[in-house]
Amino acid sequence: MKKYLLLLALFIIAIVHLSYINNGFTWLDHGDIERGRSILPLSYLPSAFLIRFASTGFYRPMVTILNSVDFHLYRLNPAGFHLTNILLHLGVSLIAAEFV
Repeated sequence: MKKYLLLLALFIIAIVHLSYINNGFTWLDHGDIERGRSILPLSYLPSAFLIRFASTGFYRPMVTILNSVDFHLYRLNPAGFHLTNILLHLGVSLIAAEFV
């Protein structure tokens, strides 16, 4: 029964979030992705652990790495970035279910 509830929850999460996959970039995405403030060439990804995120004082190496990989895969196609976010959301939901 628990397995079916988890599958139902993942299905609902996917359906709800798929509605924005064709939207454009928003808010911080304009500077961080479109202007490349949080994008590194793939050969420089290890340096993401040593620098600040975009133009802020925040330390967010995983966001920089994921944005850089997404940019390498999708260039400036927002649907690819949104797809990655949906897959991350589903993955975290799946892992969180193990703690219930």
